[in-house]
Amino acid sequence: MGYYKQLNKSAEWLVSIQNQTNFGWGLSPGQGTSIVNTAEAVYVLSQTQSYHTEIKKGIDFIQSRLQISIDKQGNRTRYVFFALLGLIDNLDKSDVNFVNKWSEWLIKARNKDGAWGHEANDEQSLLFPTCMSLIILHRLNYKIQELETGYNWLASKVTDLGWSFGGSNQPSTTATAIAICALRNVRDADDPIFEKPKIILLQNERWATEREDHPGTLWEHSSYMWIFPAMFKLEIDPYNKTIAEGVRHINEYNCNHGWKEPSGGVTVRGQFWAVVAFEAVHMAFDPAIHPYRIESSIAQSALREPEYVNIRVHSSWSMIIPSKVYRLFTYSLLTVSFIAFLGIHRLANLLNRWFDFGVAIIFFVAVYFLVQKRKTLFSNSFWGYLFTIVAVLSFIDLVFDYSVKQIFEFITEKINQWSINQQK
Repeated sequence: MGYYKQLNKSAEWLVSIQNQTNFGWGLSPGQGTSIVNTAEAVYVLSQTQSYHTEIKKGIDFIQSRLQISIDKQGNRTRYVFFALLGLIDNLDKSDVNFVNKWSEWLIKARNKDGAWGHEANDEQSLLFPTCMSLIILHRLNYKIQELETGYNWLASKVTDLGWSFGGSNQPSTTATAIAICALRNVRDADDPIFEKPKIILLQNERWATEREDHPGTLWEHSSYMWIFPAMFKLEIDPYNKTIAEGVRHINEYNCNHGWKEPSGGVTVRGQFWAVVAFEAVHMAFDPAIHPYRIESSIAQSALREPEYVNIRVHSSWSMIIPSKVYRLFTYSLLTVSFIAFLGIHRLANLLNRWFDFGVAIIFFVAVYFLVQKRKTLFSNSFWGYLFTIVAVLSFIDLVFDYSVKQIFEFITEKINQWSINQQK
C-alpha cells in the first residue's frame, strides 16, 4: 500500500534529523528542538511499530524539557497537551508520575467557564486548546463528568454551520472538524448538533492550512489532518467522493522524505499532518464491511486515486488496476494497431492488407475507448502526431495501392543505387 511506503520514508527521514545532542526534533533540519515537534515526530515513528530506541530518546527529551519550557516561556497549554500526545501511544516507555502530574496540570489549567486558553487560567478560552485538551484527557481515561464543562463550552460555540477560530461568526471547515473530533467523545454521530457541520465537511474542496495567532508563533492548522478524522467520527463512508479527493490531494505532497507541507517545505509537522490523516483512513476501513472487491456503485465515483484506474465490468462488482498497467496495455494495443494499419508486417509476406485494415480498426476502437476513460494519462500532442502519420500512410496505401512495404522497398532501392553511384 502506498501509505506504508511513504510512512517508512517519513520515519527514515525523521530518524536521520533527530538531534544527536538532546535527541529532540525541530520543525526542520538545523532548527532548534521543541516539545511540539518532538511529540509530532514520536507520534509518526510510533505508527511504524519500529524505531523503539529513537522513540524512547524522544520521550526522555519531552520529560526532561517540559518543566523547563513552562518555567521559561510561560504556562502554555500546548506544551502540555502536545507532550502528553507524544507519550500517549508509548505509556510503557514513559514515566507514569510524569503523565499523572501533567494531566492534572492540564485539568487545573481550565478557565472558569470550563474551557482552555493558550495559557493556563488566562480566562480567554479558545477552540483549539480546548479541543486538544479534551481529546488528550479523554484518551487518558478521564471521566466525562470531569470534563463536562469543557464539552458544554464547546457545544455552546457552534454557529448555524459549524465552529470557527477566535469566536468569529464565519465558520471554518478546519475549526469545525477539530470541534467534531472532540465533541464526538460525548455525542452520537447522528446528534442534531452535527447535522449542518457535516454538510460543510462533505462540501469541502480546500485541503491547505489555516493560520491562527498563538503566543510565540503563527500557528498553522492542517485541514486534512482534522477533516479526515472528523468525517469518520461522523460515520461517513470511507468511499465518499470528498474523502477520495482528499486522499488524491495529500498524495500530491509525496516526496522522498515522506510528505511535504502544502507550502512545499519538508518539515516534521508535515509528516505529522499526513500520518494523522492516513491513520484515520486506515482505522475507518473494516474488512468485514469494506472488502477488497468494491461495489461498483460506490467505486465508480470514489476510486479516483492517481495511481489506480477503476474498471466497470458486467456484474455488481468493480475492480481497480495500477495506472501503469493500464497505460502499458493501451500502448500495446496501439502498437499492434499501428503495425496492422501500416502493413509493416507485410515485410514478412503475411495476410492481405484488407485483413490488416479490419484488425487495425478493431484495435484502434479499443485504444480510443481506453484513452477516453483516462485522458489525463496520455499526451495530446503524441496522439495528434501519431494519427496524422497513420492517416497519411493509410491513405497512400488504400488509394494509391502503395503500401509501407513498397515504400520501404523503394527507399531501400534508392539508397542502394546511391551507394553504387558513390562507389563509381
